[in-house]
Parts: sequence; structure tokens; C-alpha cells
Amino acid sequence: MHVRTQRKLDNYVGRLGIAVLRPAAMLLGRLLRRDHELTVGDQVVWVKMLGGGSLLLAMPMLLGFRRAYPGVKMVLVTTSSVRPFAELIGVFDEYRVVDVGGPWRVIRSGFSALRRSLRVDCIVDLEVHSRLTTVFTTLTLARNRVSFWLEDIFWRRGLSSHLVFFNRASGSYHFYDRIGDLFGVPIVSREECRAALLAACAIAEPAATVAGRVCVGFACSDLGQERMLSAAQWARVFADNLRPEHRAFAFLGGPADRARAQDIIDVVHAQFPHVTMRNCCGELTLCESVGMLVASTDFWGIDSSLLHLARIAGLRCLSYWGPTDPATRLRETWNVEDHVHYRKIACSPCVHTSEEPPCRGDNRCIQGLFGDATLSPRGWTPIEYPQHRRRPVTQ
Repeated sequence: MHVRTQRKLDNYVGRLGIAVLRPAAMLLGRLLRRDHELTVGDQVVWVKMLGGGSLLLAMPMLLGFRRAYPGVKMVLVTTSSVRPFAELIGVFDEYRVVDVGGPWRVIRSGFSALRRSLRVDCIVDLEVHSRLTTVFTTLTLARNRVSFWLEDIFWRRGLSSHLVFFNRASGSYHFYDRIGDLFGVPIVSREECRAALLAACAIAEPAATVAGRVCVGFACSDLGQERMLSAAQWARVFADNLRPEHRAFAFLGGPADRARAQDIIDVVHAQFPHVTMRNCCGELTLCESVGMLVASTDFWGIDSSLLHLARIAGLRCLSYWGPTDPATRLRETWNVEDHVHYRKIACSPCVHTSEEPPCRGDNRCIQGLFGDATLSPRGWTPIEYPQHRRRPVTQ
């Protein structure tokens, strides 16, 4: 099921579920007067359905929780696309995977995950915008239900027992860390995250990095593909940033990214034939990609999970941003050498705040970084929707 279909399902079905559940939950809350003191029992369920990169941003908090409560069973309700990134963190004991291959698969696997999560003492919803995860956490009948709220997501009041304010204009990692504060757990350092990452992947600390090797993360998930650069734009990246010490480039990604990687390599290599380029998409597992990252010196890429992994590894990072504000994703306290390219226009950021990007795929924010777009004073091109046909007026 495509991500946009999932979001529509979440929007409409979730709205209906909340409309039914919220009055009942608020009434039962008044009648039962349950004790909602936030304590940690023998099991805590976490929910994260989209965004492996976002889960990596929560890694310092999750590692801190694991260390503070080593005997607590940590369960993650997630999807098959996010699970590999969760496994890199190495804190979860069990995964309850919701199959998003189709509506009936979602229903069947969702009810299975719900049944196994019923009456858990505490559940934490790490999704910021999802309505269906709110319905899910409510139906578990958990004593404590922790989630985020925004200025326009008032409907979680009465459904969650503990709410953490989420400000879209600030670093999202601040609010993941705030959940750790609720439980009184420490937030671990980048160095500790790196050590945990290597342990989860069973990778030994490299004795030395491969001099001159740069890893390239050009792809992202289906959510917000407006972040990606064209092959011609990648050629501009190489023209602007290639240095004599850069000898080899490894393009990382999954099997579905291989053709796009080859297109970029063909265009770039024609201009820079002396540089070695390898298409690793589909050849390496995620852990093997991590192994290549930690043994490299530089990372070039866009806003993606690979960028977050490269920052955890401590690489020198060059990144290009458009539909997302880098200030909301990059921890300044990690002291990583970042070279960030971002030009804010009026409609940016949009990926995580709009149901559909206002440019409808014509990523003017990215094009503007390379002089490929003449931006209007307001920064975007108006979208013209077809007018509804009017019936002719009869006399």
C-alpha cells in the first residue's frame, strides 16, 4: 500500500475511530478514576509506524530507557519498513508488525498486534500526527498512554493519560528526549549511540577508515520524495564539493533504489571519469551499509535515515534540504561536522506538515539550491485546480 494511501486511511478511518472513542474514554475516565502515576511495569509497548530516520532520532532516549530499566520487556508495534532501523538500535525484545500490504492485511495484522497488547500497563505512541495509532493505543486499555500533542491535535486530550507538547518549528529530538524525562531516564551521548549501533550490527570498531571514501545517500522513503535530487543536480553537488582526497564513492540504498543510483552514476561519471563509483544498492544489508559508513570519512546525502546513521557514526556530513528544515532534525550538541545546504522559502518545510506538498512534486525548494528555479517573491508556484463545470443557466 502506497504511503499516501496509508495516510488517507489514517485520516478518514482514524477520524471516525476518534469520534466514537473519545466521548466514551472521557466518560470512563471520570467514572473509573484510574491511578495514572507514570511507573514502569514489566512491559512497555512503543508504537512507530512510519519513518526509520525519526526512530533513529529517538535512539538516545530509547537507549537511556533500556539502560535504566534493563529487566523491562520493550515491545515495538511497527511496520516491516521501519523494523530494520529499530533493530539497529538494539533495545527492543519483541516486534509486532502491522502488514500494510493492503486494507485487509492491515486489519488482520492490526487486530493481532492489538490483541497481544491488551491491558499493557504502559504504551508510548511515537507518532506525532497519526490518528489510527491514537485509536490503537486507546483500544489497548493501557493504564498509561503517552503521546504527543500539537496545537491542532487537541483530540488526543481525553484519550491519552500523558501528553508531551510537540513543536514542529523546533528540533523533533527535543520532544523524544522529553519522553525520557517523563520516565526519569538519562539521554545518552552520540558516542554511546555509535557503540550500541556497532554492537547491534555485530561490527567491530574499525582500526582505520578507508581514506578518501565517501558514502552517498541519495534516496529516501516514499514519504516526501520531493527531498530527492535529480541526476543533473547530483552532478552539480560533485562539481561544487569534489576534492583531490575524494577517491571513491559508494551509493547506498535498497534494491528499489538501484536503477536510480545507476542513472546518477552514469551522469556524474561522465563528468568525473577519474573517480571510482560503486552502486551498492541492493548488494548490502542495512548492517553492512552501517559497516561501510563507519569505515568511511565522509557522507553526502539528503534528509534520510542514512544521514542520521552517518551522524551517529561521526562522519563529516554534507546534506541538502528542501521540504524539511534541518534545524528540526540535526542535534547541534553532537558536535558533528555538518555542511548543510538549505534555502527556506515560504512553503518550506512542508513534508511533515501538509497532507500533500503544495508544489505537488515540483520541488522548488531543492531546485532553488542549484539555481534551477526562478522563485517568486512568495517562494512557490500557485497550483491551479480545474474548475467544476457549471450547469448552463436555463431561462
